[in-house]
Amino acid sequence: GEISDSDREFYDLADDLVAGREQLVFVASLDRNGDSMAIARMLGDDVLQAGRSVGLVDAGSAILSDHPGISDLAAAEADFGEVVFHGDKSQPTIVNWGRLQEISPDSDRPAVLVEALCQICEVVIVLVGPLGKGSPLATFSGLGGHLLMVSSSMPGKRQKQEVLDRVNSLGFARAGILTLSRKRAGNAHADVA
Repeated sequence: GEISDSDREFYDLADDLVAGREQLVFVASLDRNGDSMAIARMLGDDVLQAGRSVGLVDAGSAILSDHPGISDLAAAEADFGEVVFHGDKSQPTIVNWGRLQEISPDSDRPAVLVEALCQICEVVIVLVGPLGKGSPLATFSGLGGHLLMVSSSMPGKRQKQEVLDRVNSLGFARAGILTLSRKRAGNAHADVA
């Protein structure tokens, strides 16, 4: 079938990560049903299968965990060493959301963490959750990287431009929109194989 522009963007990004041309990716949801978690996992799997190391940071799910994570780190309630879990060679290095409801917006520690992960992992994927008021995206604005926004349906031209302008103003010059709904995510591997 035809590959849409948005799917091509996904393939290109996956290729760049696997080939080492791109290291840092932020994955956001553009709407409630945009499945950014599935996209982050797929990108991570592609890179791991190519034999490269991956860091996966959950700065977006707000799913509380028993272990400290990036929310605890941002509140200075945990140290860097306590929130980074190293998998074996074929597993990603993981930073969970943690035990707090939100990531403190004034903390520079999440950005420092991502920079540190870029020193130890060949590819770092940061899940930043839904775009909007509570999004931690601005916390990471100085780091560069590519922002992939996942939408359940492709927005119209004007809306798309508004979104791109907004994230550009946050410091993300390289950004794209990909469509993947939660419904499609169940058989997503068929779409991006």
